[in-house]
Amino acid sequence: MLRFNLNYILIFLIIFFSLYFKFRKTFLIFKNKIFCFQKKIILIFFFFI
Repeated sequence: MLRFNLNYILIFLIIFFSLYFKFRKTFLIFKNKIFCFQKKIILIFFFFI
């Protein structure tokens, strides 16, 4: 049972990492957009204070 679960975990990790490396550039772009958005929100917040 445990070995069975470990095989599933390994398969999941392999799929996850392959997807991660495939979409890493997309993730970085998305992260930068979120970061810029957060900075804008913080600036607006300070402006209203």
